[in-house]
Amino acid sequence: MVFRHGARTPLTAQYWGSAHWKAEGADALCGTLPGTVQLSITEKSGGPRPECEGDTTQANTVLPGGCTSGELTLSGQAQARELGAWLRHRYVDSAGFLPPDYQDGVVAACTTNYRRTVDTLAGVLSGLWPSVAANGRIIPAVTSAAIDEVLWGNADNCERLRSMFKAHAARVKEAQKGDARLAELDARVRGVLSLPHDHRVSMMEVHDALTALEHHGLGLPEGADAALKAEVEAEAARRITSLVAPAAGAASREDILRLSMGRLFEQIVARMDAAAGRVSAAPQPRLALYSGHDTTIMPLLVTLGGDLSHWPPYVSNLAFELWAVPEGGDPLVRVLYNREELALNGHPPGEPVTLGHFRDTFLRPYIVTQAAYEEECRVAYEHASAAPAAVPEKVGGDAFQGL
Repeated sequence: MVFRHGARTPLTAQYWGSAHWKAEGADALCGTLPGTVQLSITEKSGGPRPECEGDTTQANTVLPGGCTSGELTLSGQAQARELGAWLRHRYVDSAGFLPPDYQDGVVAACTTNYRRTVDTLAGVLSGLWPSVAANGRIIPAVTSAAIDEVLWGNADNCERLRSMFKAHAARVKEAQKGDARLAELDARVRGVLSLPHDHRVSMMEVHDALTALEHHGLGLPEGADAALKAEVEAEAARRITSLVAPAAGAASREDILRLSMGRLFEQIVARMDAAAGRVSAAPQPRLALYSGHDTTIMPLLVTLGGDLSHWPPYVSNLAFELWAVPEGGDPLVRVLYNREELALNGHPPGEPVTLGHFRDTFLRPYIVTQAAYEEECRVAYEHASAAPAAVPEKVGGDAFQGL
């Protein structure tokens, strides 16, 4: 199960006007919901949780009202808990696949090293096993330092991927020149937000701000309406997907998707092969949870043939299910996107896809092992050295990994 974090405060310092993001009081937006599971976060190798510079910067950015930038709100926590309740209904109550109470070893929990993804993971587990918090159990979870992260297109440690991202960004910028529709949309946004005439509008940051405002009932800026928000979202989605999840026929598409998500796909398929007894491996957890970002969901979805005309909403999720078949036949794979079965690259929904077909036909061009990734990216894994340089191209209010 791979999911995006729930609703959060904005990452950008602009475009949301005079809104107050209250951290205290009856109508507070931030805090912690009662009954939230506690997590013990370690680095994947077993060491202490690493520092995350981007998250620390956001945590130290206090917004008017007391919430901080990029913080999972109470509403976002409720969304995560509702997703966990759906998991409980599907895999505990209906299928009897998971135990009704948490047991050690039944779940592998992984999250990127941001507060909002950690808190979303805690919310999902709180909805899945509500008794955990009451019993005082602490659930282990793992994260990674930025150089090792597989849940976003990691240009920090892959020069080739960085170069392709920059080339795509340059093509997008060139295509925007002389576009009368975009010029008119920019002018309307500047007018609504009372921005200087020479202000360079970031559609992804505007989308980020308007989405957060609307979701939390803070209202859109005066003069903005649902139609303008929809136009901004469509343009923002077009720009970011052209970078992190290129459509069929785009230059370097397969390489970008493989180097962005190939190691995660390799993990998912390896878990399936082990669960099916196709490879020798230690006992597998019944459920693997990956808590990430919209920039996690986007490339995964486009690789599988999903529609990316709309920005994946908060808590968007992909469930990779492995189904046993009678008499030891090849197990079947189903993929659900936001709880609806996904038609895999044109494969009719509802028609079974075997694990072998899923692995060797749908994913083979995109799967990459860690060793192959390092060779292709020419990565020097020196964890004791200084953190790698930030991605030069920005998307939205933060670098690729921060959305």
